Formats: sequence, C-alpha cells, structure tokens
Amino acid sequence: PLAAMGGWIWGAQLTESKAGRALLGLGWALSPVLIGTLEAGRLPTIIVAVTLPWLLLAASRCRESWSWAGTASLLAAVVLACAPVLIPAALVLFVVGLFSSVRGITRVLTTAIAPLVLFAPKLVSLIGDSPLDLLLDPGITPAYRPANVWQLLLGFPEFGLAGWDRIFDTIGLGGAPATLLAGVLLVPIVLLAALGLFTGRVWVTVLNALLGGLGFATALAATQLRLLGEGSESVALWTGSGLALYWIGMLGLAAVGCTVIARAAAPLVSVALILALVAVAPLAVRLVLGQTGLQPGDAQMPAIVQAAGAADPELHTLVLTAQGEGAVRAELVTGTGLRLDQLRTADRTAEATAQDEWVAEIVGALASTGRGDDLQQLLGEHGVGFVLLSGSADGDDAERARLQAALDHHTSLSSAGQTDHGLLWRLQGEVSQAADAAEQSTASPLEGTTLSGLTVWWVQVIVLLGMLLLALPTGEVVERPERRRK
Repeated sequence: PLAAMGGWIWGAQLTESKAGRALLGLGWALSPVLIGTLEAGRLPTIIVAVTLPWLLLAASRCRESWSWAGTASLLAAVVLACAPVLIPAALVLFVVGLFSSVRGITRVLTTAIAPLVLFAPKLVSLIGDSPLDLLLDPGITPAYRPANVWQLLLGFPEFGLAGWDRIFDTIGLGGAPATLLAGVLLVPIVLLAALGLFTGRVWVTVLNALLGGLGFATALAATQLRLLGEGSESVALWTGSGLALYWIGMLGLAAVGCTVIARAAAPLVSVALILALVAVAPLAVRLVLGQTGLQPGDAQMPAIVQAAGAADPELHTLVLTAQGEGAVRAELVTGTGLRLDQLRTADRTAEATAQDEWVAEIVGALASTGRGDDLQQLLGEHGVGFVLLSGSADGDDAERARLQAALDHHTSLSSAGQTDHGLLWRLQGEVSQAADAAEQSTASPLEGTTLSGLTVWWVQVIVLLGMLLLALPTGEVVERPERRRK
C-alpha cells in the first residue's frame, strides 16, 4: 500500500490521466521487482521501493524551494544507504540535474550533502583498497541465482520467472518458453511505455528514459559484481535495486502514454494491471501461503541452543555444512542467533580476519580424528559450546557422513541427538566467555570508537539534523483563501 501511494503521487507529477496514475501506483505495487523482493526477504530494497517515488518527487522540485532540497537530500541518503549499488546512477542523475538548468543550481547541490556525509567515512577508508566494496548490499545477503538479460527486462530479479518454470514442468509443458509467456502478459505496459516514449513532453520522456536505462544498466552490472562469498559460492549484488529504478522509469513512460489515448486508457490500463497480476501470481501465492523459505528469527537454532544462548548470550555455536569432497562451510553463531541489528556492512571484508583463522583451526581439528584433550581446550577457549552439523539439502551426503563419523569420534563432544536443524553435539566441560569474539558480535557501533570516530559520528548527526530542519516546510501555516464574488 505504501508503494502504491508513492507511485500514485509520482504519477500525478507526470500525467493528468487518472488511468495513468492508477497504472503507475498499482503497477508499482504489483511489479515483479517488488513482489520478488518481498519473497526474497530483502528488507533494504523494500525500503527503496517505498521511498523511491517520494525521492523522485522531491528531486524534481528541489529547485523550487530549500524545503524540497532538504527533503530530497534526506531521501537520497535513505535510498543510497539501502541500495549503495545505485550510487553510480545517482551521480549521473545529479550531474544531469546540475546542467539541465542554471536556475536553482545551489539547491540542487544541497541534495548531495546528506548522502556525502553519510558515505564519507567509508569512502576515505576504501581509498587505495577495495573501492567496489562501497557498493556492497546491506542486510542479509544470501546466495541466489540472478535472472538472465531477458528476465531482467521483464523486471524479475531472480532466475526462474517467479516460479513459472516449475509450473510449466508440473503441467507437462517443460519445453514451453516461460520467458515468452511472461513477456506476453506484460505487453500492454510495454506498448504504453513505447507510446509515452514518443509522445510525452520532452523533459518527462528524457527523465523516465534515463531512469529506465540507468536502472537496467545497474541491474546488469550487479549480476557481474560478486564481492562476497557464501561458503564456497560467490554472491552477486542484488539485482532488485537496479530493477526498481528501471521499472519505475518504464511505468512513468507508460503513464505518459495513457495521456495520449485519452478515453481508451482506462480499459487498456485495467487489462494491463490484470495481466501484470497474473505475471506475478506464483510469487504472490507463495507470499500469502508463507512458502517463501523465510523463517521466524527464533527458529534459527535448535531449542537446546536457544535456551543455552538465552542464559549465556556470549555462547557460540559452530554450524558446519558439508559442501563437497574436503570442503566444509563453517558459520559461527552467537547466543540465540543472528539479528538484523547485528549486521554491519562495514564488517564485511574479503581478507581473512583473526576470527576466521581460529574458526578454520577448529574446523580442521574437528574434521580429524587425531585430536584429543587439546580440542576440548581449543573449543572452550573460544567459547564454542555446541557444534551443529547442518542437514542442508545442498550439501554432500557422503562428505556429511564422514564428517559425522569424525565428530562422533571426539570424546570431548557428547551427542545431543537429531534436531530439525541437523545433528547437534555439546562440548563437555567448561566454556570460557570468549570476550574478544563476543565483543565483536554484540558491541554497539559506538563502543570502542576512537575520538576521531566519535567526531565523525557527531558531524554526521549534526548535518542530518540540519537537513531535517531545512526540509521542514516554510511559509504561512494557514492559507488565506481569496474572497469569492457575490
């Protein structure tokens, strides 16, 4: 609903057609990128989908007043913080805005203040190191299979066209081109967008075409940028952020196209929205039935680990997953499990950390059968109280069986039995608090910060508060209506 409202308001800036506004609002809410993002659990991109129309509204009016400029600056900071991969596209749009008109250029420059202050510390830290790390996705970043070029053109961030491939296989039409079917369902929107491309006002057409082109280029680049790893698999940047910009540009052109066909717009928009809903129906059904694969946060670990983690938040659980011959993925879980407020993009690095090194040492000790009392000491020193052998369907069964046999061999581990999450072992003996590792995972962002770091924090807070004050509307609080003639 929030996305639909924002799309409607942005559509009102582009066209006077009620059908065009409805197409942009409802089409944005029912878009494959938004529904696919909901299904994938990508919270930052959901925030982008809700905020992006309002950012476009504020940015298109920032020359009119300082209030709009401050609002655009704050909204740009929100969008770019949720989708750093959009930074190159934002820079292009910013330069175009500067050179499109000299009038109000100071206010246009003001829109860059909040994002620049927000990203300045990371920009400085990445100089001469890994500048592409600036584009890392925030939040959870599970491995996924990006859509191909044709599926990206249709607005689907992940490969598989929202489940149409599996549906075709189920009904015996495995050879039918699912991409063609989805393309046919979205033909009315494509036709309206093509009509708007050639018949709309120049600045509106150029703006939406630029949004669509930059968004699609960003989505394509995201499929090639693999800056993180999930176990032994490299993870591409989320394509949904770029597709959000691409799709709102397409819908903007389609809304402008509705202005040209006048009375015929309403029935055509109705058909377009119904077909668009059919295109995302498999995803929508999975969302309604809760079949997306997302689980509640309290279901991350077995019950016995949940209880022990609640009593001792610094207790560690080592989760192992067999991924092939001689390959084991290890994940260290603290307390009852990982929380969203503990995820920090700044902590992600391609280089091995001290924690990575001792986790690798522990995994090597667990996988071998020649370690005795020193294994118990090694686990206890680092606060590892449980070892969980995951039963992931993607793992290697033979390698998992060998790893299970090795774990059963260690006398320092006692079996806690089979759980819904896999086989569980508990460390016999005392477990130290592992203060060094616990502080890394549970400390607040301000703890352990140097004086210069605190200065940066206060500068950011002051500037953002200044932008908030600037964004407050000015002028008369009460409008005085003109006197009507008798």
